[in-house]
Amino acid sequence: MLRRLSRDLRMANWRVSVALEMRDWVYGTYLPPRLIRIYPSAFGQGSMGLAIDLGTTSIVAYLVDFESARVVDTASAYNKQIACGEDVISRIIYAKRKGGLARLQRLAVETINELLEELQQRNRVELYEIQEVTVAGNTTMNPSAARPRSALPA
Repeated sequence: MLRRLSRDLRMANWRVSVALEMRDWVYGTYLPPRLIRIYPSAFGQGSMGLAIDLGTTSIVAYLVDFESARVVDTASAYNKQIACGEDVISRIIYAKRKGGLARLQRLAVETINELLEELQQRNRVELYEIQEVTVAGNTTMNPSAARPRSALPA
């Protein structure tokens, strides 16, 4: 971020907004502000988040506007992992195969990326506007969903 700071400030004519992280989401405590993103101040809708419900049968993505604290739009699709087993136990067994966990992860990420693209197109949202992504689901499913395509750093 520091390498691009000077260029980004000039391109935005010195009018920028920032995203600050001020909370430790693991322990729930508040921390000193930490700069996590700089973007042009006239970027449109404001800071957004993506909440993902990773279910056994379907995956639902909720686009959330942090400024108004409301769900802007929702998209859902069948979980492509169903090709590897219709229930969680079948997928646990599949994950133990050579390359099984990687395939389960790829299928979940493909589904999430398709939902993200759908929400982006319908709401004219750029990736840099999505400040945070949260995934919730069965604890045996969550490791297979890591890192959908987003503006968040790896």
